[in-house]
Amino acid sequence: KSTNGGESWVQSSNGIQHLAIVYSLAIDPANPDIIYAATRGENTTGDRPWKGVVYRSENEGINWNPVLENVGGSAQQDWAYDLVVNPKNHNQVFVAMHESGVYRSTNMGLSFSAVNTGLSDHSTRTLAINPPGSSDAVYTGTWHNTGIYKSTNAGASWSNMYLNIKVYQMDLDNAAPNNLYLVNYLGGVYKSSNAGDSWSRKAFADQLMYTVAVNQKRHAQVFVGTVGNGIYRSNDSGENWGHSQNGLDNTQVTGIQIKPGTPQQYFASTIGGGVSFSLDGGQSWETKQSNLPDKDMLDLVINPANSNQL
Repeated sequence: KSTNGGESWVQSSNGIQHLAIVYSLAIDPANPDIIYAATRGENTTGDRPWKGVVYRSENEGINWNPVLENVGGSAQQDWAYDLVVNPKNHNQVFVAMHESGVYRSTNMGLSFSAVNTGLSDHSTRTLAINPPGSSDAVYTGTWHNTGIYKSTNAGASWSNMYLNIKVYQMDLDNAAPNNLYLVNYLGGVYKSSNAGDSWSRKAFADQLMYTVAVNQKRHAQVFVGTVGNGIYRSNDSGENWGHSQNGLDNTQVTGIQIKPGTPQQYFASTIGGGVSFSLDGGQSWETKQSNLPDKDMLDLVINPANSNQL
């Protein structure tokens, strides 16, 4: 937890299980003392039981109490990937489970029940809810190539807005909620301009994708996060994209070469980002990906007979 805009941090996990993976956090928009956390516990096998627990805090994260656990039974203990609080009715909290579909609370997270009528794919990954002043649409994205499901009655029933992709995360534009964005884990950012009725792929068909977010203060600005190739930004509602990671250095580098006779010129191979080069001894870098069919570079060498050949 940070109380100074992210400048410094303190551990804030009292009551949360040992070595928890925290997949999602949500703050009650009507009562910011109340926070929800979706977690998965310590697991050395990668198989069931997964020790999935959703926690609730009533004091800004100082203490946490479990409010949803043992989903699927003691042999499964399914976990949640995403959770959201309904901005129109903060009593409603929605949770997207790994293999058990959508769960909903109607009492500010004190208890939950499954709401899966019409949801044929229970491997849910993400949730989005329309803002106040718009229709009562709730969306969830799924993993097994059935795409997006939509509910117009607070999750009581769902209809499939079919897409043959693995949806990992989605977001919508609060100023124009018919505009939705999602990322396909296996590649691509998609957009719908008609509340999910139809979708078009905008970019990144060849890159693994993790996350997408709309800047709700600048609604034409959309960010996506890739697996190994950093952050991209669109300033025109997803039509065009450019790298947006000046100062971001979390890159998987597999090899570095320095050009003979030009000690300020570096080359680096990366996982997911192709080849990067620096002309100033590593102070700044530029990515080169043109004509690379595969962006996962395991190594690179310079031809000793021709230093222009990599």
